[in-house]
Amino acid sequence: MKKTLLLITVLVYSLNIYPQNGPLVSKAHKASIIDVNKKIPDDLINPVHIVSSLFDPEEDTLGINYYEVQSWGSSQNRVYCYPDGAIGATWTFGFDWPNFASDRGTGYNYFDGTDWGSWPEERIETDRTGWPSYAPFGDNGELVVSFISYSPTSEEGLLFSQRINKGVGEWEGSMFFGPDGHKDLLWHRMVTGGENNNSIYLFAQVRPLLNGGSLYQGLDGALLYSKSTDGGETWGILNQLLPGMGSSEYTGFTSDCYSFAEPKDNSLAFVAGSWQHDLFLMKSDDGGETFEKTIIWDHPYDLLEPGFQTDTFYCVDGSVDVALDMNSNAHVVFGIVKTYFDIDDEKWRFFKMTDGVGYWNENMGSFSSGKNALNPTGHPDSELVKDESLIGYAQDLDGDSVITYLDDPDTWHIYYRSLGLSSMVQIVADDQGQLFLLFSSVTETFHDGAMNYRRLWLRPSVDNGESWGPFYHYFPNGESQFKECIYPSLSPVVGGDVCFVFQSDLTPGWHNDEEPYPQNQLHFVSIPKNEITDIKQSMGTVSQFDVSQNFPNPFSKTTTINVNIGIPAELSLKVISLMGLKVYETTKVKAWPGTNTLKIDRGHLSPGIYFYTVTVGVEAVTKKMIVE
Repeated sequence: MKKTLLLITVLVYSLNIYPQNGPLVSKAHKASIIDVNKKIPDDLINPVHIVSSLFDPEEDTLGINYYEVQSWGSSQNRVYCYPDGAIGATWTFGFDWPNFASDRGTGYNYFDGTDWGSWPEERIETDRTGWPSYAPFGDNGELVVSFISYSPTSEEGLLFSQRINKGVGEWEGSMFFGPDGHKDLLWHRMVTGGENNNSIYLFAQVRPLLNGGSLYQGLDGALLYSKSTDGGETWGILNQLLPGMGSSEYTGFTSDCYSFAEPKDNSLAFVAGSWQHDLFLMKSDDGGETFEKTIIWDHPYDLLEPGFQTDTFYCVDGSVDVALDMNSNAHVVFGIVKTYFDIDDEKWRFFKMTDGVGYWNENMGSFSSGKNALNPTGHPDSELVKDESLIGYAQDLDGDSVITYLDDPDTWHIYYRSLGLSSMVQIVADDQGQLFLLFSSVTETFHDGAMNYRRLWLRPSVDNGESWGPFYHYFPNGESQFKECIYPSLSPVVGGDVCFVFQSDLTPGWHNDEEPYPQNQLHFVSIPKNEITDIKQSMGTVSQFDVSQNFPNPFSKTTTINVNIGIPAELSLKVISLMGLKVYETTKVKAWPGTNTLKIDRGHLSPGIYFYTVTVGVEAVTKKMIVE
């Protein structure tokens, strides 16, 4: 049985698709991919996907991990690519499952320009921490800020871990606390800037009621701003509640649903948004001394817990990011979900089949509080414009005008709280007017037999957000080829490459304590920008060749694949196991117009599911086959 989302195919290089029908109401509050727009016969299941062979970079695995949750909404700055070729990367680390009571902390790895370090086996801190923000610090150092939580030996607050020289030496730690009576700070965001990266900019959340805290100046989970210009020795601004973020505007803020931009010259930008409050930008053009607020999307209620049955409306799903371009203008991206507050259960409900990534910049108007203002399904009251302010959505990989997902398997798949189908958004800007969007999207044809995987997709704009180019599926020659790919974090520095880290594992969604915890892997990827921005000129047209389904399928001895091409091209074949291991590959051969036949001998292949990729020129088609 499958889930489907009807789409209209748009004839562009990226196989763009646009959903017509909105999602149905989800079951309960478990935030799984559930409900069906339309079911189609089982015999139409035919996993096919088209990817550019130019977008299959090598990836480096930085470490393994059993602590799955890297964020409840927006990803932090977890990686930094330095001008000297070095790279620092962090993640929330833990091996002691299922409770992670003792060893949770910051996982760290460092690339010295030649090699990555060995996989870490312990955190960098001595206390139990989480949610590291990573940034350059001083002339040649590095800074990690994490929060201490449920530590039996230390006060709870923010822990600053720093090294004078990146990659070497001991980490030196110091504590940072909230205001009197509210010392516990959680779910922070930190960036550095100014001369020699000695200025530290910090937003942190006062421990909210849900985590055992109390109201601060009438706010549940107040967001407080701090600034230091001398590396944290002193704080010119300390735990300040900025104008426009007080109790006269909001009842509180959703944890983890905000993000900092990398500072640009004297400009600083911070964005926050969720299903419980506005999406808004706080921007400073005087080095973080004062901020101006811009409401990007006007929430119809602005209440953490409304206390009454709300209308159903489209909103920000809690995944947001912001980048400053070469002119210090802010560019904001956000995931979208449909929701309402259920007064009977006193909970927010999410329509998890909602699909869309929204975009806004300072040259655009704001979105209203209309319940369909952020509706990504083509509703007449929607204020989103496809490929202008709606720039991310699930892709039709098999070209049948239908997005096909498997049914929801079991309740132990907890599916990323409030996030929609396309979310976990990231954006960076370079100094040439180019933007790069990266997001994780539930992707048809990729699954573990029970649920579809989230895969990473990248989309560029070469004209500073005026238009958006093709979608590129990250399909690497590495460990994550057939896995769940989540929590991407882009390096804020874009030179010649787009660099990011992400997490992968074999099972979609989160596990609960009743199931064995999977091993997660952390990866680093660096992709030359011109492979993304110039690929449009070098790509062939998909219609110039056709790859048949192998026949017979399943097979026990041999199977045949026909490849019909319209122009001379180089042709090759690769076979990958369900675990992502390459088990067979041919050399490139010259193929001529017409039908070219490839045969696969079962040979040493064990019974099971495999994927074969036929590459023609600079494009590739992958399909599934079964060995009996």
